[in-house]
Amino acid sequence: MIHRIPESEFQADDDVIECPVCRSEFSLFTRKHHCRLCGLIFCDSCTAYRIDVSTEPDPNERDTIASLFGLGAQSESLRAC
Repeated sequence: MIHRIPESEFQADDDVIECPVCRSEFSLFTRKHHCRLCGLIFCDSCTAYRIDVSTEPDPNERDTIASLFGLGAQSESLRAC
């Protein structure tokens, strides 16, 4: 199963001034995007891939619709490099 990396492990925004793949400089128009699988920062074009992963509802979360109705695993589409 593919797991998304926790946001606490994402690369810091201040560490990157350009996309490491295409070398586009980040600006108001070229925004930073974290890959949800590795946590590194890329431009939109270089994180154009989406991966559908299954997610289990957190048993400690009582406010979600899934937990209220006892629904099982869900799916979400993650941005990936």
